[in-house]
Amino acid sequence: MQSGAPGSDGQNGPFILVGNGGDSAFGGGGRAGAQGGLDASSFGAGGGGAYDAFSKNTLFSGGTGGNGLIRYRWLV
Repeated sequence: MQSGAPGSDGQNGPFILVGNGGDSAFGGGGRAGAQGGLDASSFGAGGGGAYDAFSKNTLFSGGTGGNGLIRYRWLV
């Protein structure tokens, strides 16, 4: 098994910070973005969070996480 890196924390309040998606062993997670989070760029990574840059109480979707992956290794 290979581990990835954790995503970053988000918070809500006077300063809105959104979390980035966690990396996987195969590449990076999606970054947080205004009006929509970015999708993950590799297998098993997390999608980025979304935020409303204009504070108009509009909901936006976070990015899509990466597809799962199963690796088989045949031992002879």
